[in-house]
Amino acid sequence: MVDRDVVAVSSGFMHHAVLKNDGSLWMWGRQLCGEFGNGSTEASPTPVRVVDGGIVAVACGLQTTAIIKDDGSLWMCGRNDLGQIDESRESHHNFVHVADDVSEVQLGWGTMHIVKTDGTTETRTWDETADEGRAVEPAYDVAGAVDVQYGWQNAVALDVQGAVWTWNADDSEPVEMLAGHRPQKAEGIAILTETLTVEKEARAVISMRPVPLMADYDVITYISSDAIVAAVDDRGVVTGRTDGEAVVTATLTDLSGQRYDARCKVRVGTGTGISDLADDDWLLAARTVNHTLHVSGVPAGVLVRVYSLSGTCVHQERMAASAEVVTQALPDGVYLVRAERQVKKMVVR
Repeated sequence: MVDRDVVAVSSGFMHHAVLKNDGSLWMWGRQLCGEFGNGSTEASPTPVRVVDGGIVAVACGLQTTAIIKDDGSLWMCGRNDLGQIDESRESHHNFVHVADDVSEVQLGWGTMHIVKTDGTTETRTWDETADEGRAVEPAYDVAGAVDVQYGWQNAVALDVQGAVWTWNADDSEPVEMLAGHRPQKAEGIAILTETLTVEKEARAVISMRPVPLMADYDVITYISSDAIVAAVDDRGVVTGRTDGEAVVTATLTDLSGQRYDARCKVRVGTGTGISDLADDDWLLAARTVNHTLHVSGVPAGVLVRVYSLSGTCVHQERMAASAEVVTQALPDGVYLVRAERQVKKMVVR
């Protein structure tokens, strides 16, 4: 409808508006009461430019339009038989000045909600009895609401926890329709791999999770008991340095400052760290070189597959006599290398 640079859109009863980055206002649809504010009541099926610039916000309602200019002034046009704009009770085909120091405006069918530049709010309603007895939208407060939108005899609010609330014009209390985030206190940190085997210069990820899984926490930090053997970064990525063993401690700090620890033993040397491979007489090995994975230690003819963490197979190839499979260049991320029952988790970065 409008090419590029659109920063806001609003729809009313039968008219629509978009605001572009240059502050220009474009409108289309029907305008029985001068909803475009361009001095006309002529409808347009395509957007027409009604204000050249200087507009920072727009709201469309029931045959009424409100705009905020870059100086904070509020202007309105359109239907006014119920005192939507002023007490003249006559439609305004051009924008007229209504208020100053306004930062936000919302238009419902029978309500206008204004947020002033000093943070105070004001809700204006008009007499709906002359308009088929339609009731005014109730102005209930939802604790922690960050956005409220009014429709016809109803309203919807989004609160700071991400929950969605709605209420109707029959004086019903706000009802939570979609639950938001419910804070959970951290009770600890769980380790998913007690022993991790990493080849020299290869990388692997320490698998930890908060308890409970959706618990709120401040930060998880990692420290190696011997960084010469195995170094670890702040994301839990371990890099094998020299043959030996080290212990990586993961510490979860909750929102109150309480700390919880979990530990993982890291062995640096040849092997996969998988303990159920007694029947295999070979061990899968992998290393990263310039964003590629080099896979070895697998007998010829065995199918090697490489998966991203989303489960997508990004490479597959049967091991040939060269005894090494080399993938194409891979984006940064964590990958799973699988050959029959053996699996290695590798980090590419």
